[in-house]
Amino acid sequence: MKKGVLYIIFILLISSCGVERVYTPANYGAIKKYIAKPVYNNKDTTANYISLAVSNGKHPIREGTNDTKLIGSLNYHHSKSFKKYNFYYGLGLNYGSYKFKNALIDVIVANETQSFYSINPKIGFSFKSTRPNIDYEIIGLELNYNYENGNYQNKLNEIEPSSAIRVINEKSLFSLNIFSEILFKIDENNTIGLGLFSGGLLGLDEKKYNIEEGGGGHFSGLTFSYRFKKYIFAVVTEKGALNIKSVNYSMTYQF
Repeated sequence: MKKGVLYIIFILLISSCGVERVYTPANYGAIKKYIAKPVYNNKDTTANYISLAVSNGKHPIREGTNDTKLIGSLNYHHSKSFKKYNFYYGLGLNYGSYKFKNALIDVIVANETQSFYSINPKIGFSFKSTRPNIDYEIIGLELNYNYENGNYQNKLNEIEPSSAIRVINEKSLFSLNIFSEILFKIDENNTIGLGLFSGGLLGLDEKKYNIEEGGGGHFSGLTFSYRFKKYIFAVVTEKGALNIKSVNYSMTYQF
């Protein structure tokens, strides 16, 4: 297994090999969660956060046809905010369902739904610039891990890969993303945040799945947040290879 960022070139596979379906871990395309951080007000601050989130995702199978997935999550993270940088670490628990739109002979029934769960630790660090009315995370780095299992993974194990079907069924999945965010401090109790991120998969064994290193396994997206006192409401949009995408809605409480 190679070290470093190894990408799946889904798009090249489809165009050159006639692949009609690509199945991936259910969390792919819905990896990023919003991470709230203490607002810097002339002193270093440490805070704990707990959040509830739901993600609604689409996984295109062929043009005009999408499998769908719904993921609920409970997340905790601990964050330290300093004048020049932020640091955080946390753990998430995800449970979801994946709905197969089309049938696959002897394996999948049309509109069949299978469940899955995942454990999701993460750690991140960012450099920032602080002003009286703005906290600007110039650049940050997050290491994210998902251990995924359940009936969905068992179903993927039943699918026989072929020249028309690719099955990337990894229970253990590392990813790395860079991010940036700007927080507008309206007053002591209200902030509005806008951010973006871009990342890729780590350590995937491409030989196992008959894929090569390339540029198709990335993911990227935008974050929007609003804080009122100790409550943070956020939306994260994410898009990966083959237009696999999701929208995540979360509510976070600081304590």
